[in-house]
Amino acid sequence: MRCSALESVNIGNSFPQIGRSAFEGCTALKDVVIGSSVSKLGQDAFSGCTALVNIYVRNSVPPTGAEFENLAYMNASVYVPQGSLSSYQAANGWKNFWSISEFVPSGIGNAVLGGQAPPVIKAGDGCVTVENTTGNVVVYDMGGALIESVNAVGGRVDIVLPAGLYIIKVGDRVEKVTL
Repeated sequence: MRCSALESVNIGNSFPQIGRSAFEGCTALKDVVIGSSVSKLGQDAFSGCTALVNIYVRNSVPPTGAEFENLAYMNASVYVPQGSLSSYQAANGWKNFWSISEFVPSGIGNAVLGGQAPPVIKAGDGCVTVENTTGNVVVYDMGGALIESVNAVGGRVDIVLPAGLYIIKVGDRVEKVTL
């Protein structure tokens, strides 16, 4: 496809697969919704999609053929139907994502039932940004030592850190990030 302006895509529930190289080179693609009938991702379907932030997969069975860029594995959050988390954490391609969490599909866009959207954790340019959150955001090094604890006010917090690999804890959500 190689489109540099596409930022979001919603693949409906009537598609059984995403074709080979379907979104290859879509460097601005941030948000993807994969319908409940999609059971296969074609080779290089998301190759070169380095800006991915959110991937909602509505199928409780992980689609096969999942291959993403290393940046996506580190920076994108994958949301899967409630009750399917362990399947995704064990599935080839999907298990490489640092952030996989469950949601309750509502059928209304990307709405999430049961309250506020989950926190979004982004890392880059010497800063970890956490959005959609209130309360305590805790940063640990890979050895488990506490680096910083910050109270998020107004739904967002920015934490400046030196280059490295960190564990970020927001409520009951934990993610690895790299700067």
